[in-house]
Amino acid sequence: MSVIFMDSFQHYATADITKKWSTMSNVSIAAASGRRGGNAANFAMSAYLSQVLTAAYSGLIVGFALKPIASPSGNLPIVSLRDASSEQVTIIYLSDGTVKAVRGPASGVVLSSSAPGAIPPGVWSYVEVSAIIHDTAGAVTVKVNGTTVLTVTGVDTQDTANAYSTVVYFYTLNNQTYLLNDLYLLDPGTAPNTTFLGDVRVDAYYPTADGASSQWTPTPSGAHYANVDETAPNGTDYIEADIAGYVDLFQAQDLAVTPGAFFAVQLCAAALKTDAGSRQIKGVVRRSLVNYASVGKDVSDTQKYVLNQWNTDPSTAAAWTKAGFDAAEFGVELV
Repeated sequence: MSVIFMDSFQHYATADITKKWSTMSNVSIAAASGRRGGNAANFAMSAYLSQVLTAAYSGLIVGFALKPIASPSGNLPIVSLRDASSEQVTIIYLSDGTVKAVRGPASGVVLSSSAPGAIPPGVWSYVEVSAIIHDTAGAVTVKVNGTTVLTVTGVDTQDTANAYSTVVYFYTLNNQTYLLNDLYLLDPGTAPNTTFLGDVRVDAYYPTADGASSQWTPTPSGAHYANVDETAPNGTDYIEADIAGYVDLFQAQDLAVTPGAFFAVQLCAAALKTDAGSRQIKGVVRRSLVNYASVGKDVSDTQKYVLNQWNTDPSTAAAWTKAGFDAAEFGVELV
């Protein structure tokens, strides 16, 4: 599984945040505020954004670009790894730029601290947090722009009865605000990606043409891709199917850059079902004339993103390349 979630904040609007995230409050999509001129997630005062994970993880790595709007007046919580609603490990920073790792909530037991100035205000920094949840063999490491600013091992990072996290929770308190961009979540216990990815970019790419299979029905009629290529999802143009096994595939934009390292591809399908009963879809990658489908995932009555990740090119079992991505087709299969 390795990379288990990523977000560029490019492909949806503020009203769509909970189509991809589990809960949120006082978070918006800020246009032209990201690191490369695109969108970013804007955390206003007393904001939060949470992702409920599909499994319980004893270890997690979280990477994200962070831009504090100003120096905090007190302890600014950035992210916590939680067991349901209870914090296991929380990362905070102070007005002098010090980063702290805390067991439990922001007011909990300090496990380790960085030197002052680790995260400066008003500029983008790339922050990565690795945490192992355990009552005696816990560990936390924080990197900023590739440099380790805090690390501690052999400590108690377990604040609940469970040695795992099930929720990643970004938040602010009181008058503290920040921007978030280029985010990934990683399971370090599953190859091929098992350690910090470094300062990465997360980019959104959209369908540009119909692919090798067009079995779903487009509304309005015509080219299928034109009904699913919006920057933000809607319910006015779409493709639909009611026959199990039907596949729709699309060509996508070529990569705008040639990456030095290419860690994962995530397929984001905004989907809903229109009748009672359960229904699933699979994400599909087509490479070298072969379709590679994910496991089936449930579709809800309201539009939500169904997410699937490929940490390697399925046709080679090796790391993705620009050539491999540009040649691939992406789509969905009805289960």
